Amino acid sequence: MNKKVVLALFLFLIIIAVVAKQELRIGSVKIWHETSVADFVDGSFDDTIVEELDGGQIRLLHPMQPMQSDSAIFPRPRFVVYDSAGNYFFSWVDSRLKNVYLRKYNANNEIIKDSIQVNDISGYCREQSYITMMQDSNRIIVVWNDTRNSEQTIYGEPFAQIFDSDLNPIGLNNQISTKKSVYSPAVAANPVDGMFWIFFSGPATEAYRVNIQKINANGSLIGSSFPVIPLNNINLKTAEAVDVRKDGITFVVSKNAAGVSNLIDLYITKLSLLGEPLAPTIKINDDIGDYSQNMADMAMDPTEGFLIVWCNGRNNGNQFPFNSNVYGQYFDSSGSAIGENFLVSRLTAQERTERYPDVEWKKDKFVVTWTTWNNDFEKNDRYQNNWCYIPVIKGCYTSSVFDIGPDLGNPETILWQGFTRIDTNVIKFQLRSAIELDSLFLASWQGPADSVNFYMNSSGDSINPVHHQQRYLQYRAYLETAVIGKSPILNEVNIFYTSCDTIAPAPPRNLLAEAGHSRIALSWNANLESDLMSYKIYRSPIYGDFSSGLLTTVLKPDTTFIDTSAVTGINYYYVIAAVDSNLNVSSFSNQVTATAFGAVLYIDAQAAAGGDGSKQFPFKKIQEGINTAFYGDTVLALPGTYHESLMLKVGVIVKGSGAKVTAIHGRVNGQESAIIIGANEAVLHDFTIIYPGTPNSRPAILCSDCGMKILNNICNRSRGY
Repeated sequence: MNKKVVLALFLFLIIIAVVAKQELRIGSVKIWHETSVADFVDGSFDDTIVEELDGGQIRLLHPMQPMQSDSAIFPRPRFVVYDSAGNYFFSWVDSRLKNVYLRKYNANNEIIKDSIQVNDISGYCREQSYITMMQDSNRIIVVWNDTRNSEQTIYGEPFAQIFDSDLNPIGLNNQISTKKSVYSPAVAANPVDGMFWIFFSGPATEAYRVNIQKINANGSLIGSSFPVIPLNNINLKTAEAVDVRKDGITFVVSKNAAGVSNLIDLYITKLSLLGEPLAPTIKINDDIGDYSQNMADMAMDPTEGFLIVWCNGRNNGNQFPFNSNVYGQYFDSSGSAIGENFLVSRLTAQERTERYPDVEWKKDKFVVTWTTWNNDFEKNDRYQNNWCYIPVIKGCYTSSVFDIGPDLGNPETILWQGFTRIDTNVIKFQLRSAIELDSLFLASWQGPADSVNFYMNSSGDSINPVHHQQRYLQYRAYLETAVIGKSPILNEVNIFYTSCDTIAPAPPRNLLAEAGHSRIALSWNANLESDLMSYKIYRSPIYGDFSSGLLTTVLKPDTTFIDTSAVTGINYYYVIAAVDSNLNVSSFSNQVTATAFGAVLYIDAQAAAGGDGSKQFPFKKIQEGINTAFYGDTVLALPGTYHESLMLKVGVIVKGSGAKVTAIHGRVNGQESAIIIGANEAVLHDFTIIYPGTPNSRPAILCSDCGMKILNNICNRSRGY
């Protein structure tokens, strides 16, 4: 038996009990029911927040709080280390020349020491470098993956070079290990033993297990390298980020080697001064399912708590184009997670992907920066926001005002649903009421007996009789926790009351429906009842049958609604009903009908950028038209060659002007799986599709678990772009 059925039975029993209790009173039992974001959002929040989870829920604020909204920033260097004077050092790999470089800046972002090449043999550096600094000695170390000794350029060995603070090299490049791997090394400066700890991955034959090699400030290897073997035997590969406490305890962020492709998890390992695990390795990402986790970074605050940020693909379900958002997780100095993962960035994942997050502790806050890329894998902007750790252990939510009606009423029972941890979380309530609205805000909050106690029985508490024969009612929910980051969750509140008002409003009049582009607009005359609360809107594809057709509810004073969920080409029938504050429902209004229509969006490869899809000002790219289109629309490409890859949309028709004169010359970059990604009920026809590669490369059109039509197309393979 599902949750909704159980709840319905439970509420039915409560109603029976209330009716039995009120059998000598005249009136009907009604319910003030709040459970959705729309229900809760009109209330007020004190250290609490409403979230769009499970339909809507209230919880305490997350202990990591944003101090700044996402903002574009000047493209200064990132992933840097600072000296005691505020100068910073930046290392990077030139992907074209395959060399590592190092540069020094002052606190005003001005170059003090121009770039020098770090690697002493040119042209063999892979992917990225990692830099850190030993503050006591002012020695800087740069590590990278070098392929100078490899026959295959995808496999490299870890190398290192130490510099003084004036960028003078200390010795020559130092080969850290002969073990070859596809992953880049990381490094941390340990203030206790005065060593740099270099973390590097072993070869595939060792399942890429993470190893440690210590090196002193003069560049000499200390002892032999050794593998990191967690207490719970999770096989870790590639150290994504490392940081060290003042006592030398080291934290390493790694991927696990059990995942498939890039669908892997991130783990945190706590190591002693000997490099031995001090506690079981724990998973950082709390998403359920196989989603990509990568590009992690971390930073410590003065309490030695630390924030880890990384790219996570949970928001788009690993669907093409595999976009990701930046997520974060805060840990205390012992390595215990505080609260759940939180979304660092607020940009739309479907429009762009976020990559390479960097986090620093600056003065009194964590500063997070990241880059964005569009769906053609072109770099866009850099963004930044700031975060602070602000622990919250208690808060409250005050509801909006509920109008029982001018005939007054008697609140009888309060019950709620939520999640609490035994001996850790508390949810409790108080109520206030009044006959006049102005008096309500002066009334005291009351529990079941007086103003100092609370309603705490989630399965039902009788309401204090002081609230009988009142018109206006409010509740306040108090949320408390004994463990920071482990908030109680409030999903639903129900207050049962009796009212003498059993008269339903009059049916709404003059309902009108106007068809539009992928939408239908409704309007009607306002009801005149003083206790009117809302209108219920019903929709059905069958004339006169609205038994299961409740579409939405519109609160007064609104008398219009735009149905954007109407599917193009389907004829819909609509009626509405009025609802008063006692939940009396009117009979239906007059019935109306309308059919939403589609539109044609024009595309021209020769058009100027910034078009609107009209015939006069067409879009330049086919994907622009697809992104703008609704179900049932047609994206019409005029003759020409379009250099792009496409992701189709459900129910959208993409049409060329004939395969002989309209070509899509595609490309497959990064993680794209095909030139054209299909979608349910989409149509693709009258194109020549040219795609590069060998017979073993990815397909021109990919239809994965979707039904679409592919008509009158020609597919050609080309080795060029």
